[in-house]
Amino acid sequence: MKAKFGLITFFVLMLTAASAAAIPGVPHQFYGAVQINGAPAPDGSLVVARIQGLDEAATTTSAGTYGIAPHIFYVPDTEGDNDGKQIDFYVNGVFATSFTFVNGGTTTLDLSITQATSPPGGDTGGDTGGGGGGGSFTGSCVEKWECTDWFACLNGKQQRLCVDKNQCNTVENMPLEERTCDFVANPNCVEDWSCSDWSACQFGSQSRVCTDLNTCGTTNAKPEDLRGCGQGPDTPLPITGFFLANPAASAGLGIVVIVLIGGLYFGLRKRRAK
Repeated sequence: MKAKFGLITFFVLMLTAASAAAIPGVPHQFYGAVQINGAPAPDGSLVVARIQGLDEAATTTSAGTYGIAPHIFYVPDTEGDNDGKQIDFYVNGVFATSFTFVNGGTTTLDLSITQATSPPGGDTGGDTGGGGGGGSFTGSCVEKWECTDWFACLNGKQQRLCVDKNQCNTVENMPLEERTCDFVANPNCVEDWSCSDWSACQFGSQSRVCTDLNTCGTTNAKPEDLRGCGQGPDTPLPITGFFLANPAASAGLGIVVIVLIGGLYFGLRKRRAK
C-alpha cells in the first residue's frame, strides 16, 4: 500500500512540475544612455541583447538613449529558463557590457563603446580640375547593412532589425526585415496576457509591456500597450514598475496539489485501518 501511495504522489508531483515548466518567464526591461567614443550615439545605432550567443532582442537608439517610452526595450524569457543567465549587450556589433537576467526586472543600464570612425560616404577624391577652374568628386555612399538574428515566429511571421552602419539614408540594398514562417497557432490555446505597470507619462504617451503567459503565438486578446496621457514635462523619465506575473495562479495550483495529496493519504490510511 505504501508503494502504491508513493507512486501516486510521484505522478502528481511530476504533472505539477511539467505544468510549471511550460509557463514562460516574464521579461526583463532595460533602458539608458548610449555613448560611442564618449559622445551620444547617433540615432539609429543598433543595440542588441544576446544570451549564450543568440540574439534575444534588439532596438535602435534615439537622442542618445534606448528603451525610453514609447520604444520600450525588454529581453524576453520565452522558455522560462533565462533567469540568472548572463545577457551581453552590443552596440553596432561592439560589445558594451553584461548584466544578469532577472524575471520581471527593470534596470537602468547605460551602454558605452569605443568604435573606429570613418566617413560614412567612403573615400573622397581631391581636386580634379585644372586651369582656371577646379572641381571635386565625392564618392557615393555604399550601404553596409547589419541585421539581428530572426526572432520568434509570431502569427506566421518572423521579424528582425537591420541598420545601415554607413547611414547612407538609402534602402536600395536593404535586406528583408520580415518573412513568413511555419508557425501554426494552436486552436485550443487560450491567451493569458500579463502586463507591466504603465510607464511614467512622457511626451504625451505611456507604454507598458504585455506578454502572453501561455505563448499561444496570437495577439487576438492582447491588451493595449500604448496610450495617451496628460502632457507632462519633457524629461526622459525611466520606465517604472515591474512586469508582474500572476502569483494567484501559482498559489492556487499549489493548494490544489496539497489538497489532492492529503486526500489520497487519508483515504488510503482509512482503507488500511478497515
